[in-house]
Amino acid sequence: MRRRLDNRQRFAFPSGLILVGSLVLFMLHDQNCYGQATAKPKTAGGPTAPRNEKVPTTLIGMELLTSDPAAAVHAHAWRTTLEELDVTLSTRKPILDDKPRIEQQMLGTLRKITIMAILTRDGSIKTDRRTFAQKDVAALKEWIDELRVYGAQGAPQGQPLWGLSELQFNPLYDTLSQPLGVELKGKTLGEILPLIPGKERYQWRVAEAAALAISKRPEDRRVVRQSVGRFTIGTGLAMALRDLELGFHPRRTPAGDIELLIEPLPEKLQTPQMETADFWPVGWAVKASPQKLAPGLFDIQAMMLDGMPLGEVLIKAQTESKVPIHFDFAAIDRGNIDIVTPLVKYPARKTSWSVAIRGAVSQVGLSRELLQDEGGHAFVWIYRNPASIN
Repeated sequence: MRRRLDNRQRFAFPSGLILVGSLVLFMLHDQNCYGQATAKPKTAGGPTAPRNEKVPTTLIGMELLTSDPAAAVHAHAWRTTLEELDVTLSTRKPILDDKPRIEQQMLGTLRKITIMAILTRDGSIKTDRRTFAQKDVAALKEWIDELRVYGAQGAPQGQPLWGLSELQFNPLYDTLSQPLGVELKGKTLGEILPLIPGKERYQWRVAEAAALAISKRPEDRRVVRQSVGRFTIGTGLAMALRDLELGFHPRRTPAGDIELLIEPLPEKLQTPQMETADFWPVGWAVKASPQKLAPGLFDIQAMMLDGMPLGEVLIKAQTESKVPIHFDFAAIDRGNIDIVTPLVKYPARKTSWSVAIRGAVSQVGLSRELLQDEGGHAFVWIYRNPASIN
């Protein structure tokens, strides 16, 4: 997939832990770092929630292209099968550079879909996406039903970019690349929703499962725990929702509209950013030079960290590197990990904050990664290595 499509918490910890005042200052200490615009990855389709949605009346026709008399004898058998699926059939010879494709026309509230496919010598139908033999009636019916509901693009599940075309994804990415501009720390999901910019263009919806999951959380775990106002809409909201063990992803409805659906995170948490992801990622891989994006992380200096509480080490790292540090509280909470009081074992040495942060957080089973939001603002993400979660 091309990139644009080139480039275009209060702290709450596991029960029983004491929050030190200095760590509050850590989260209040906002440092901004600006870099290059980030790239947009391919993503797989995310989960969807059952919903009563209006599906346009859809007429489906199929044109079978064949110039082989041996293949044409199979057309009659396909006509009977397709009529049972309420699909009209016609056959003709290919014209010039005719190729398999699917075309869609909207005539008012009527949607007309034309499937142009090749009828092969062995009697199979070869579309631009799949090939069906005459014995594959069940699979063909499932595919036709999918087209009837979602139109020529098909069901979004399992497709790159959550099943969106580039023409659909690019405007969405641009919208989510705008500054969030509001602080969500300390706010509940219900308080977050009215504050989201860009709602006039894309509707946000909370899945029933997400509302239920929030209602089951302890009161102190129903609010965003870290400052996200410095980020873009996409990364800022992904980070805020992750504090609540939620995520969001684009969803193409049967009518072709794009909504942003908030759902619970799965039991098996994913890596912080992926080439294929169910949810909009919390930050994106750095494509420019990390040393240019966040130079303070890579300056070599004397480190005297041995015996310091981990929370103090992270405060010092953020202050001196001038790169904000943020936390995957969904994984930290599930692992019941203390990121405040453990004493770091780190003999004095000359090194960089990038190396020192990695060494410090690894002692409690965490990892660190330099990421950036859609606008190129850098941050360090502290997360639990998926390999250790299970």
